[in-house]
Amino acid sequence: MNSKPYLSDDESKQLPTDQVLEVLGTTREGLSSHEAARRLAETGPNALEEKKSNPLLKFLGYF
Repeated sequence: MNSKPYLSDDESKQLPTDQVLEVLGTTREGLSSHEAARRLAETGPNALEEKKSNPLLKFLGYF
């Protein structure tokens, strides 16, 4: 899969479930272990970057 599948919220709500699963390249049972490992290697973990804040600035923001 070279192009990353994408559906907007509106599109995913309007399409039948089976069609959404097909676009996303999965099934009702989920991804196989092999496919999950392949996608992890290709795109990395599904994680948000941790936003670091300055505790002093946060404290001063209360005033």
